[in-house]
Amino acid sequence: MNGPQVTPDGEPSAAEPLRLADTPGYPLARGVDTTDIDTVPYDAGALSIRFGDLALHPLAAPAPVSTEVLGEVTQVTYRIPALSLTGRYALDARPDEISAIDAGGNPFQPLTTEQQQPTFPAAPAAHTPPDEQTQERWHGRARAHRDALMRMENGRKLLVEYGKHNDTYREVFAGTDSVSKALVKTWRRAGVTRRMAEHTYSVTDPDTPRTEQRPVNEWTDADGSSFNWHAWSQRTLLVTALATKAASRRRKDDLQNAKRYQAAAEAAESFSLEVQQTGNASENTTPLTQQQIYQTVEGHSGTVSPPSAEAMARYQPPAGPEELMAREAPRETADAVPDGWVALSAQDHAVIENIHRAFYHQEAAEADPADNTLHLGQVSARLEDVRITVKLPAGAGGLPTEPEDVEVVLPEFDLSVQDEHWEGNAGAVAKERLAGMAFLLGLLRDSTAETLRHSVLAGTPGYTPPPTEGA
Repeated sequence: MNGPQVTPDGEPSAAEPLRLADTPGYPLARGVDTTDIDTVPYDAGALSIRFGDLALHPLAAPAPVSTEVLGEVTQVTYRIPALSLTGRYALDARPDEISAIDAGGNPFQPLTTEQQQPTFPAAPAAHTPPDEQTQERWHGRARAHRDALMRMENGRKLLVEYGKHNDTYREVFAGTDSVSKALVKTWRRAGVTRRMAEHTYSVTDPDTPRTEQRPVNEWTDADGSSFNWHAWSQRTLLVTALATKAASRRRKDDLQNAKRYQAAAEAAESFSLEVQQTGNASENTTPLTQQQIYQTVEGHSGTVSPPSAEAMARYQPPAGPEELMAREAPRETADAVPDGWVALSAQDHAVIENIHRAFYHQEAAEADPADNTLHLGQVSARLEDVRITVKLPAGAGGLPTEPEDVEVVLPEFDLSVQDEHWEGNAGAVAKERLAGMAFLLGLLRDSTAETLRHSVLAGTPGYTPPPTEGA
């Protein structure tokens, strides 16, 4: 890593490398027979792998793909033809009866302190919320509809039932753990939620005559996503975050908070079931005006059935590394769900996996340290045709100002791990687990995308949009 001007392939680098944060030890397997390893003083151990000195090396300069003017905003898509990801790993073990002593030290030494630091801090990029005037407009409109619902018997029941969980909903957005951070980052992604909020405000004025009302959910964003598609994705995001936090608290024997999170998740799911009965879901839209929505609430039976435990299990994180490896990609489609289940699309499953990866990272970061390093080696990957789309409020030639103004699309890639010298039972188990651990690759993808997003916002040479004609 001392010669950043040359890539590991011997090619000239287009810019300085970007360093990713070191990872915690991600669990691979428990109860592994270690009797054939002389340096391990216990018969059964838990295996984990961690990565350090991770760096992205651009192999060519950014190239333009397209430029589109959307009102006062210029949307630019460009590509980085290839990136090389390099780093090192440590395959660690600790006894299943966990030791609190880390006798293995830091195998990534003798890197300098500077070399161990990521190019950008782990803290999220600054976010500018809507201005106070806009927020007050939105809140005022919400209060007006709340007052209208309070004048209806079923409306009052709805507000009382779901108001029980308001503190929990606020808390999950305000949390500082990996799950809450992933929730907030996805919620803000590309600014769609903000634009949809403005649309909802514009078509739900209580003073609008019935004959002039427009459907609330008949809207398509500039990126082609529909109102329902985005709303459904966000509700899946919230339910998964709550169910995941409930699982986390159960593992820590905090049953009171586990019950609170689970109840909030089930309430959101039961509300989604009722919405689904109106003919609306992720990929289905039945246009409804605000008056028609009120009529639906007024004509409702007033009884809401709770979701089944089996349906809620879809949002639960895997129990351990063995389940992570064995779990196949979901095959469920909207047409195949049982009665009484909320339909989940492929996008919904991607949202669920994203939250579970964040949970997996949090669990690894909080785990007791390993006390034996079994193997050290190199890791590498090549990412072809990385696409970045930015919104430039100041027009072509400016830089994006908000994290949601930068979208990074990474290609599928495989991680090459130097594991030729892994021997014995522990080595065989580690190879098998690592081969099936798509979560690990997903975590590296997330870290790579976030680092690239930071580099664009920071204006780092070699990662920002190339000049456009006339700029």
